[in-house]
Amino acid sequence: MWMLMNEAEDKTSSGTCSTTAEMTLRSFVDDVGALVKSIDPNHLLTLGTTGMGACGTRDITQSYREYQMVYASPYLDVCEYHDYNQQTNPMPANLSGDLSDCNALNKPMIVGESGIFQGSNRPSLFDAKMSAARSAGVSGYLPWDYAAAGETLGTESYNIRDNDPVFPVLAKYGDMTPPQTSLLIPSAGATVSGSQVLLDASASDNIGVTKVEFHLSGNGISDQIIATGTPTLYGWLAQWNSTIVGNGSYNVWSVAYDAAGDSGRSSPISLTVSN
Repeated sequence: MWMLMNEAEDKTSSGTCSTTAEMTLRSFVDDVGALVKSIDPNHLLTLGTTGMGACGTRDITQSYREYQMVYASPYLDVCEYHDYNQQTNPMPANLSGDLSDCNALNKPMIVGESGIFQGSNRPSLFDAKMSAARSAGVSGYLPWDYAAAGETLGTESYNIRDNDPVFPVLAKYGDMTPPQTSLLIPSAGATVSGSQVLLDASASDNIGVTKVEFHLSGNGISDQIIATGTPTLYGWLAQWNSTIVGNGSYNVWSVAYDAAGDSGRSSPISLTVSN
């Protein structure tokens, strides 16, 4: 993906925002974006705005949304936001507003930079931010910034160095591979009864499975969690009280989760409850 300019905005010589800042940014995007697309139509394009009240995307001086007007350019494929100075706020108001603008344009949003000062609470702060961003529909998140041994990059207090305790958090949210699961017991076509019906499912993940649920549908039930498994040497085991549903045919399946919130569902099997 190409970025047209890092943290683009339009200021006067005195450092204040130009009264036509959003128009300047849009004109720049349409002009240079058209050129970039004519040379390389195969890569996505973003402008690189901070989105934190920068000149041209402030959304406070016009009757329309400045950020949305700029990113409505047909040459921009991805909206962008840089998250600084809101370290303890998982979802800053500016990010939420810009995400709404981006959703209205039917374009993905990324947090292209997110800086949190070094400290013992940085992993939990990044965890909260990345969780909120993923839940809100943000498509990508880039903590700022990695510095290898011997490198000095920008503001040292933001640098993420080798063996930093924030890396397990990044691995957690970098995991886009859902778990896989299969229902082992009961078998398809089984007839069950009683208050201690055995349920068993296998589950695997590239990093680790955190939870397995057993779901049921049928006879007016669309999707009901009937048990949560416990990991054992024989799979994820649980017991289900089948007397809480009426007699008849049902579908049962397992759902496995990992730490990133990804989930995988087994193929359903049919069974008969007869009590």
